[in-house]
Amino acid sequence: MPVSEETKERVQGYSIVRITETNNDGDVTMETFALAHESGGQLDEFADYLDAVKALNRLLFPLPGLPEVPLHRTG
Repeated sequence: MPVSEETKERVQGYSIVRITETNNDGDVTMETFALAHESGGQLDEFADYLDAVKALNRLLFPLPGLPEVPLHRTG
């Protein structure tokens, strides 16, 4: 099953990456969100975008983080 990655946010060297797995018809079978740092890879993986944002904000504190708004899905 094909897996693709798409960076959704970048802040202070950290990224939130959407990871999607699709079946042979192109339908999404699984979607997760990874929290990664530019220095060396993935730190954690979450089932929900908002959970990844909250984890990133905890790492960045006391610096301003991302707004805790759910990712809007299309189609």
